[in-house]
Amino acid sequence: MKKILLNFLCALVINDTAIADRKVQQNTDITKMLKLAKLGDAKSQLSIAVYYFSKENIEKGDFWLDKALKQEYSVAQTFVGATFYNSDNYASALVWFRK
Repeated sequence: MKKILLNFLCALVINDTAIADRKVQQNTDITKMLKLAKLGDAKSQLSIAVYYFSKENIEKGDFWLDKALKQEYSVAQTFVGATFYNSDNYASALVWFRK
């Protein structure tokens, strides 16, 4: 049962981050999203992080992900959990899924 729940949560996070990534990519002017992120909007911060990760700019991605995590944004926490889960680090994934 726990494995089914973890698989479901991973699929949910991957889907949500894919949608966020598409929204940022479709918006050729990411300035608006960056402005919202700088104002403290956690959803925008995660979207910008996913955008930078997709462009392989890990440093900027980590910066914005950290901002969203500091606000205890649950989708960002689940994103980190899914990252650990996909790396077969189930113990760390579980810590993040429980937050």
